[in-house]
Amino acid sequence: MLALRKIVFYIFAIVYLILCPLLVARMLGFVINPLTHRLEKTGLVYVSTNPPDATVYIDGRVSHQKTPTAIRDLAPGKHFIRIELIGYNDWERTVPVKGKKATVLANTLLIPEEWPIHIITNQSYQNIFPADDDILIAANPVLKNIDIFHTTQGLEENFNEENTYEKTPLFSSDSIYAEGEMVHLYNAPQSPFILLEANIKDKLRFLWVNLKETPPIIEDISDLFVQIPTRIAWDNADNDNIFAFYPDHIYRIDIKK
Repeated sequence: MLALRKIVFYIFAIVYLILCPLLVARMLGFVINPLTHRLEKTGLVYVSTNPPDATVYIDGRVSHQKTPTAIRDLAPGKHFIRIELIGYNDWERTVPVKGKKATVLANTLLIPEEWPIHIITNQSYQNIFPADDDILIAANPVLKNIDIFHTTQGLEENFNEENTYEKTPLFSSDSIYAEGEMVHLYNAPQSPFILLEANIKDKLRFLWVNLKETPPIIEDISDLFVQIPTRIAWDNADNDNIFAFYPDHIYRIDIKK
């Protein structure tokens, strides 16, 4: 009986001597690398997705937290990551992990299995330009045939009897610009302003249009251009200033002043 107790004691002692350092090492962020069989400092992978609340699998094992999440205590080396979300295609990639460092997969874009489709209009246009997040400008050569579409999803008042988006003419039929012909339409990403270069009664005019207002505010700023520019641009963060590009110089034009 005494011999059996000694055997059990030695077994527990050996297990303790082996496991205790491993547990301490794990608490300090060390794991045994299965490839090198050596203790190495762990790394982590941070994952965020658009849209969020996706499930993350790493090397076939599920992470119990939805995105955004940080997966810690990973051995250095390559790890296979799969991201799943109902209604979206799986995202898969092998990523490197380094000890004491974070691998960041920020704002990972998940692609829908089926893209939602909304019919804007059954009418044909020469071009359609985005303006701001929920405004589309549908352009034809004649200014009176330029239409505005407000495409905010879920608002029933934006739809007509044909279940297409309700359109609003940019220029009324009695506008002094209605019979003009568009030469060029300038816009900036996410900007509610557009600039129309148009021939009106045999004169080239520049019309600055504020689409935030209903009806849109239209200003003739032709006098601010000393000659026809090769390019016009502005930043949505500063809609008061536009830049007119010429072959050898650039003009900054202050719309308000």
